[in-house]
Amino acid sequence: MRNVRQVTKSVNPKTQAVWTLDDLQQTLTAYLYEVYDCTDHPGLGQTPRQAFETGLVLTGHRPSRIIPYDREFIIYTLPTTRSGSAKVDRTRGVKVNYLYYWCQGFDDPAVQMRCVEVRYDPFDASRAYAFVSGQWLECWSEYRHSFRGRSEKEVMLATQELRKRSRSHAQRSPVTAKRLAELLAATEGQEVLLTQRFKDRESHRERSPAGVVPIVTSVQGIGTAPPDSDEGEHQMSGGCPMSVVRRTYQEF
Repeated sequence: MRNVRQVTKSVNPKTQAVWTLDDLQQTLTAYLYEVYDCTDHPGLGQTPRQAFETGLVLTGHRPSRIIPYDREFIIYTLPTTRSGSAKVDRTRGVKVNYLYYWCQGFDDPAVQMRCVEVRYDPFDASRAYAFVSGQWLECWSEYRHSFRGRSEKEVMLATQELRKRSRSHAQRSPVTAKRLAELLAATEGQEVLLTQRFKDRESHRERSPAGVVPIVTSVQGIGTAPPDSDEGEHQMSGGCPMSVVRRTYQEF
């Protein structure tokens, strides 16, 4: 799509996309863990799963190297601003992407008017995180009810819509959190942002911990069986039970 005029209707990706994110993820998972993982690899002389289990037997487990998928890990993987920090306003908090965020940690006089490291949630514009007094604190927007569940992309589209309206009316009104919240809540703004909202909802299941299927493996001590797993599941043609289809290589 870099050269739009050279794109014909027959190759336009907008008319060719038929996979949802959920279906694509399930198909890739089935291929990786049901087909590739259970097929003999010419470079290994065995299946990738057998090579992994053999490595665990020879070298043992390394739980100290496993990075837990906890709150701290999620915060460190969130994006930040261009400078990576924001100045703490004594009354409004920190400003991130046109929005102000506040937490109780900003009441400390030693923090006010100083720059702190910040990170924001690209899938929920109502909250951000600030590193205050050696810990990450959750900060909330002044219009948290309007921005709750709104992605960074959706807020960006709303910002572009506000700028477009200002140009059409020969006005130069600044983009504020209040105007963004009003546009997101307005009925006429829904049509502009509805497509992006559907895309965000599609990806929510893959990002939600509730959508992660528990992992099992034939190596004792790794993972737990899914709650809906059946002990009497049939064996696959490749000799791999369906109960071990989804697993994780925790060493990596």
